[in-house]
Amino acid sequence: QGAFLHRKTCDRNSSISRAAPLLRNSQPPWHPFGFMVVSCREVPSLIIFMPFLLFGASGLSLKGQGHLDGEQSSARSSDELKEPGPCPLLNDTMTGSTLGLLGKEALIGMLARSKLEGGKRLVLLIGEQKSGTTALFDLLTQHPALMSGVEKELHFFDFHPRIDSCRLQQYIDQFPDSISPYQEWSYLDGTPDLLCNPVAARNTAELFPGGIRLLAILRDPIERAHAAWDETRRAGWELRSFEAALADEWPMAQVCGRLAAEYFDFLDNSTALDEIEAMYFQKCVMVRDRRCWLRSSMEGELPHCKQYLMKGFLAFHAQVWQRHHGTNAIKYMRSQDYFAADNAPEPDRQPALSNLLAPAFSYFGLPPFTGFSQVTNGALHSCGHHCNVIKTSIDEVLSASSRAAMQELYRDTMQRLPAVTGVQLPPWTIVAA
Repeated sequence: QGAFLHRKTCDRNSSISRAAPLLRNSQPPWHPFGFMVVSCREVPSLIIFMPFLLFGASGLSLKGQGHLDGEQSSARSSDELKEPGPCPLLNDTMTGSTLGLLGKEALIGMLARSKLEGGKRLVLLIGEQKSGTTALFDLLTQHPALMSGVEKELHFFDFHPRIDSCRLQQYIDQFPDSISPYQEWSYLDGTPDLLCNPVAARNTAELFPGGIRLLAILRDPIERAHAAWDETRRAGWELRSFEAALADEWPMAQVCGRLAAEYFDFLDNSTALDEIEAMYFQKCVMVRDRRCWLRSSMEGELPHCKQYLMKGFLAFHAQVWQRHHGTNAIKYMRSQDYFAADNAPEPDRQPALSNLLAPAFSYFGLPPFTGFSQVTNGALHSCGHHCNVIKTSIDEVLSASSRAAMQELYRDTMQRLPAVTGVQLPPWTIVAA
């Protein structure tokens, strides 16, 4: 089960690698790809490593446990739940291979009594990353009846595959208490990494049994992969060429692609679907060369662990969410339609955006809205750091043979996508290898 080694003289927060984003109010810090990562200047030889997912011999189960951890209780008052500070570690409950909700009924009750009203007041922009989600989020939240949390991407359901009442209350507290003057209003969480995460699909479905509004914006997976690499390169976190990064990920991407395709062979077999989702979560979502992330964190090097291909299996990702939330639970948009509307010259831009977003606002239960302002500093949103680094075009960094290989990798998902989502992405011109 691994071990967490710690000396009293070691300050847990003394030297956390910049390459490992931290989860808000977690102690000790959790690495998003499955590590508890702590580096102490006082004890440089100390190695602290513990995967926070323990997989049993029988495989990984995505179903939630039916109890709260020892320090949580459904009887806790709302005042107690709002006390600041880190939540207790959950390692005392990690005795099996189960992910999910610790005390499902208590958590559902918390949400029903909260400002989210059991999901009635919550919209999730679930993906896909590098498809225009940030600019779309900025436009959506210009609607006076749609309010954001403390930041666009709260990364709760993807960073917390195990959820207890303390962590759920921290998520609820990320949204403002102020109520919109509109009778109908909602909060918006714009975490795009949710779409590719089967555990997030299951946990949100179980937490919000009354339903929740989901919005996904889809982009050509090859263009999306290049945009993700280019953003990471411009931020100074990626030193590999695009093709070198693809080559590093290629073996795993082929495994993920086979799992994604096999999923559709078992749509009438719930047990098989659970197993494929669990395997995909383990092999493709949470496990990406853990040794690489640990070595990078301990040695202060840039990691070569960023995934660019896995998020492109759009039909599979959408099918998983529809399985748990219902066929009509997700509103889909195409990136190309959003880009065309947002880049239209004035005075055409306003009506183009209003027409494009009207179905989404209606789906959210909100009145129509016009008067979108120009999103400021859109370029800053898309690069994070080193924004003076010029973007590359995909043709500059991707050979014809590599493009053909990527087309083959995504052929199955692109063929299935219209039937699953009703969205037809532009057809590819097949490039000869």
